[in-house]
Amino acid sequence: MSIVLFVEMGITGVDGAALMKGWWIGFVDTTADDLFPIIGIIGAIVMPHNLYLHTATLQSRPLERKEDTVLLATKNASWEPFVPVLFTFFISMAVMSVAAEEGYGKVSKS
Repeated sequence: MSIVLFVEMGITGVDGAALMKGWWIGFVDTTADDLFPIIGIIGAIVMPHNLYLHTATLQSRPLERKEDTVLLATKNASWEPFVPVLFTFFISMAVMSVAAEEGYGKVSKS
């Protein structure tokens, strides 16, 4: 599905330069009216259910309670959800850019 989304980005004509500009320096031209959509996008990208499931998985793992083992487990548990969240970020970026490209300017103004 993610491959199809990226192909669709190419088909719909998403401006890659503008997308990267918005990705790198998107908060430079932000106004108060932009905060609600920004919070929605962040909420869509973070995927709280991934973090909740990750927490439940960690609680079910047996752990030897020595300081070095606990520190290593904490370090690994902090990095483990990073990869799925990173993939989710790019997939969500593709969804949002296709939706924006297809919907922007096509709403009838009355």
